[in-house]
Amino acid sequence: MLLFRDYFKKLATGKNIAVDGKWLNGSDMSGQYEQYPHKSVLNILDKDTKIVLAHKFLEKGKLSEIPAFAEILKNKFFDDGGQIFTFDGLLTQVDILDEINKAKNKYIAKVKGNQKLLLEQVVLTVNNFNAPTNSYTSPLWQTENNKSVKRTIDIFQNINSTLVMYHSDFKNIQTIIRVTKETTNSITRVVKTTVQYLIANFKSDAENFYNKILQHWSIESYHYHKDMLTCEDDHICYVNPFSMTLLRSFAVNLYQLYFNENKNNKILDMIPTTMANIKKYCQNCDNFTSDIFEI
Repeated sequence: MLLFRDYFKKLATGKNIAVDGKWLNGSDMSGQYEQYPHKSVLNILDKDTKIVLAHKFLEKGKLSEIPAFAEILKNKFFDDGGQIFTFDGLLTQVDILDEINKAKNKYIAKVKGNQKLLLEQVVLTVNNFNAPTNSYTSPLWQTENNKSVKRTIDIFQNINSTLVMYHSDFKNIQTIIRVTKETTNSITRVVKTTVQYLIANFKSDAENFYNKILQHWSIESYHYHKDMLTCEDDHICYVNPFSMTLLRSFAVNLYQLYFNENKNNKILDMIPTTMANIKKYCQNCDNFTSDIFEI
């Protein structure tokens, strides 16, 4: 695991970090002689290169993400200063945000129902503003299921002070971010609107926050590649599941690094460079696989 971290850290920018847990489906099967509990893994992804930098293996499932992430933040491997962490609402915890502040790193943290009092104070603070400090509306995105999506990012900051909101437990809240998502069904024209709030310990403009939030979803793409390209969800692996997911991450990282360098080219001048095609050629062409390792 340490070799994995040391190797891929050299190939990443390490400035924009996404953190998210993933169930290791297949790890909870009944063994011949004993029951194996469900396992999961906390993945730490470099959002700029879209490669995973490190893992934290969770014996007790995703409920142990909070102490696992807190432990990761204390590791000097993630103590470069100036890093921007994004993560789901489960990890918006006092100790975690304090650790990020202490290391002089940055965070964009979702505020959900698991922090009800924090959410109430965030909404109250936003309602006290006459207007957002800055706003940005995304281009219209067409999804595959006959829906179009548009997001409006409103940010709220205190021009005369660093803090936008005082909280006795959550320190250094400099920006409140409101994301309004409008989903339109292209057939029925029914519009569904949802609102989400995030907090950040730094200031920037609305468009930059939008891009950082959008980048976070690259970790979902990584999970998708783990399942589709390495069949992680379909593989029964209740013996040494963490070793297997580490090897799968190694393979997906190599595919991704090749894709980053060659996405505008064709593989062997024949077919478009996609993650699926890279895997296909690795399965059928030893010379191509050797080239990926050399790259």
